[in-house]
Amino acid sequence: MIAAPLDIGDCFKVIPEMFNIVDRFQCPGIVLCDLLLSEGRLSVDPKDLDFAPPIDRGELITSGNGASSGVASNGGYKRYLITKSGISPRHSRCARHTTRLVLTNTTKTAY
Repeated sequence: MIAAPLDIGDCFKVIPEMFNIVDRFQCPGIVLCDLLLSEGRLSVDPKDLDFAPPIDRGELITSGNGASSGVASNGGYKRYLITKSGISPRHSRCARHTTRLVLTNTTKTAY
């Protein structure tokens, strides 16, 4: 997914929409911006900006065993699960009962 905003106000609208699209369809996203736009000075009326854009990032895995709501529980996380929508659910970092391992140069921490 590639987006090229037209002005600073458009940048403010494009970024949340881009996050929604790339998370929903699980693909990379690139925002193209030129030097004039990044270093330019422009005022935007706050009335034209949406400070609470809708967040719709697609289906998430909500249980610890890898099953998501609306998807049959088969006991394991399936990264490329075939679903009605054609898009497999994303793993949430906040899924309960999952184990993560953090490696640093000094210690190992599992949480």
